[in-house]
Amino acid sequence: LEFRRVLFRSNWAKSLPPGEARDAAYRSIGKKLAREDLGRATQWVEGMEESKVKAEIASDLAKILATRNPLEAAAWVSKMPEGEARARSMQNVVREWVEKDPNAAGEWLNQFPFDESTDGALAVFSHGIAKLDPETALAWADAIEEPERRARAMKYVNSVLKRMSQDAD
Repeated sequence: LEFRRVLFRSNWAKSLPPGEARDAAYRSIGKKLAREDLGRATQWVEGMEESKVKAEIASDLAKILATRNPLEAAAWVSKMPEGEARARSMQNVVREWVEKDPNAAGEWLNQFPFDESTDGALAVFSHGIAKLDPETALAWADAIEEPERRARAMKYVNSVLKRMSQDAD
């Protein structure tokens, strides 16, 4: 019964003119669904039209799901079509997973082509493993396609390496 209300609200939100009011309504629905039934929330967001608000909601759901079960979150995100929603969701999955099991997170990332759609996740991963394995973090950072993002990731990992060598002295 509650899910019917959500669908009603979703249809109402869809009837609003594009803009902040509609986006706010979608965000509200997404938050309510995430609290009540994460599985239905992921189904609901999958049915949304591609948009920035869909990417935002999917990313938030991926973070919540990854906090509870990174493997389940990764499976959900892997099924997403390429685009902003998947790219942002990948970052949140990696951010949560790298703290719990960096090897599994790295293996999962290796399943995707390294291109601009995965750059954010690669950057998050290289940051996440920098203190554990700076040389490997540099290799991951170097795989980032977009030059400015790659430079920022390399700079961060090199700063970690520098601090580690200073601490060792």
